[in-house]
Amino acid sequence: MDALLEQIQETPVSIGFLKRRVPPGVTVIALRQLKGKSRAQLFSRRKPVVVLIPKKGERIGHFIVLIPRERTIEYFSSLGNSPQSELAALREPRDEMMRILGSNPVYNRTKLQGGAYSVNDCAAWVL
Repeated sequence: MDALLEQIQETPVSIGFLKRRVPPGVTVIALRQLKGKSRAQLFSRRKPVVVLIPKKGERIGHFIVLIPRERTIEYFSSLGNSPQSELAALREPRDEMMRILGSNPVYNRTKLQGGAYSVNDCAAWVL
């Protein structure tokens, strides 16, 4: 585990990097890939979906996890912010994410990393 954390800190983390490391059945996608997908399509295997939210106009972003629960979809972010505030900070439209999450999303409120949007930090928490 220490070797993996060291590798994450030293290597730019991509969707492909995470796809090779998440448990079987977990999907890793970019935010734009949510467009037009229903909850049933995204969570047909009842497994989490890791999403890269890019920062508009930049080559950085933030990995989050959508976790299917019995009656809701949980939004996990290591920054501990609401989905609405994170999408606003990254200057990304919130329509597709909020359509998947619903009007009153459940989300992690515990801040596990600093406020900077570094895919290396959040990738470690996603894993």
